[in-house]
Amino acid sequence: MVYVELDYLLAGSPTERIISYHGTDAMSQRIMEWLDTPEGTVADLPSWGHPLFQFKHEPDSPSIQVLAEAVIARKMRQDIQDLDLRRIRVEFTDIDRMHVVVEYGDAGIEREVDL
Repeated sequence: MVYVELDYLLAGSPTERIISYHGTDAMSQRIMEWLDTPEGTVADLPSWGHPLFQFKHEPDSPSIQVLAEAVIARKMRQDIQDLDLRRIRVEFTDIDRMHVVVEYGDAGIEREVDL
């Protein structure tokens, strides 16, 4: 299946078109938008987005990291259609921030996520 996705931040300018992505890059855009969108912040679809605010102020430990990875995997699969999720790694970089690595299909992304 071929995916086409517009840049979720609508990158472009008045003289050029909004950037669009295809295939793996389109899926990357979907994942980045999901990681940048806390659950409850999309007016027409409040259940869409990451539920990671629940880990804000949690002490960093291997068990909390595994729990966060499981929460991401479950919710991301619900929200992003046709996602071929392979692996998720989480590392807390601050009390209200985490570094997330998502591997899917033959690609992957890394993102800092504010909780």
